[in-house]
Amino acid sequence: MCLSLKTDAEVRRLFEHDDVDPQFQPSQIGLTWDDLQARLNHVRTVGYGMRIAKTVIHDKLLAIALPIYRQGDLWGGVPLLWPKVFMTTADFADKYLDDLRETVSAIQADIDKHDSRLNTRQGPAHGSS
Repeated sequence: MCLSLKTDAEVRRLFEHDDVDPQFQPSQIGLTWDDLQARLNHVRTVGYGMRIAKTVIHDKLLAIALPIYRQGDLWGGVPLLWPKVFMTTADFADKYLDDLRETVSAIQADIDKHDSRLNTRQGPAHGSS
């Protein structure tokens, strides 16, 4: 999900970066640039992230996720995981994505409220010279 919020150029730089831990290199999971682009385009279309099953061995889980922001910056994500045998990703999203959106919205509101209280306590001149 988080990568889908970046531009293709930003993702391409990450994809080709040599400093990425070898276990997370796209080639380790058989992922080509074209594969990744297709996945990101799909995520951008459906509006939620999905697990790349090849990245986790033998756990028999699937996942969808939505992003969380802090002060306008991507801060993390909220996933929902379930056993693969329970239902497909598309079926799970059809049934539970609205609930996940509602939950993420409530979490986001709490984060925003927390930051607003911090900003009020610190005052507008905090951190400026």
